Amino acid sequence: MKLSKENIQSIDNYLKHEGFIYVDIRMEMVDHIANAVEEKMEAESLNFYDAFKSYMISNKKEIMKQNKEHGFYFKEPILNFIKFCFNPFIFLMGVLIFFSLNFLLTKFGIQNIGNSILWVVLVIYLVFGFWHFLLTRKKMYFYVEKNFWILFLFFHITNLFKSNFNSNLQSAIIFNSLTLFLFLTFILFYFSERRKFRINYKHLFE
Repeated sequence: MKLSKENIQSIDNYLKHEGFIYVDIRMEMVDHIANAVEEKMEAESLNFYDAFKSYMISNKKEIMKQNKEHGFYFKEPILNFIKFCFNPFIFLMGVLIFFSLNFLLTKFGIQNIGNSILWVVLVIYLVFGFWHFLLTRKKMYFYVEKNFWILFLFFHITNLFKSNFNSNLQSAIIFNSLTLFLFLTFILFYFSERRKFRINYKHLFE
């Protein structure tokens, strides 16, 4: 028995009320619950309300557990980011950044180049922060949210250690090369993941 649009909307509204704030995660759960409720209606000759109520009484705890598992964490996006860094193009970019900064820091000094890189990093952070705000002010997407935390983490780690590593030329070359590499790689990673997200969840943008 096929559910109506009103039935689907009722499930969506219920999940919103229960704290499923991410649109993509909520849509996955709506599909999962809708299929289960359809099967229950057919097998037990129930109407939508009774089938949905019965299903949620039996499965609510497990469903809410899945929502909590999609909370604030870094593990999955960071592992995906590390895998992305092994791309040959990304590796080549890292080598070019290292040798370029080796030349620039040696020629123009730590203070000038180091400060310029920090400004570049700050601009990247602010631009992506504002973009993130625009993307999530009305609808929050878990796929977008989890990748933004990588940038948040990198920025604050960089900010914390910048004075320690800019004390001599060799450490400044390594630190600034790594910093610029991570932030530029994040931009490429972000757009790569965003493209995958739009392909996998294209129905959310129609």
